[in-house]
Amino acid sequence: MLTFAACATSADRPQSETSQKSAIAKVSPKDAADGIRGDVQVIDVRSESEFNAYRIEGSRNIPITEFDAAIQTLDKTRPVYLVCEVGLRSTTAAEKLSEAGFPDVRHIEGGLRAWGKAGLPVQE
Repeated sequence: MLTFAACATSADRPQSETSQKSAIAKVSPKDAADGIRGDVQVIDVRSESEFNAYRIEGSRNIPITEFDAAIQTLDKTRPVYLVCEVGLRSTTAAEKLSEAGFPDVRHIEGGLRAWGKAGLPVQE
């Protein structure tokens, strides 16, 4: 007797499981700079000391170590741009927001290093 087993694909999962996550958009620093002029939330997930050294003007600091507890303070109706130094911590934060049902999450590729290399302004 032969038995066949198959792996479930996303198409096989119940709709509620696959639709709970929103898409995470990866944006270049230039596109982010253009996009953050509107009614958006810019969240810097670096440590407080890193944030105090330099940051994107108008950004809010929520260190990744405090991010889970702070998710509830963010507005799901407004786009969220996430940034860190090189993009690792902000990727983690973006995944957490996606899992929490935020519909418009944008990750700034390359973080503040790429932002600076693109010649974009920072607040010191």
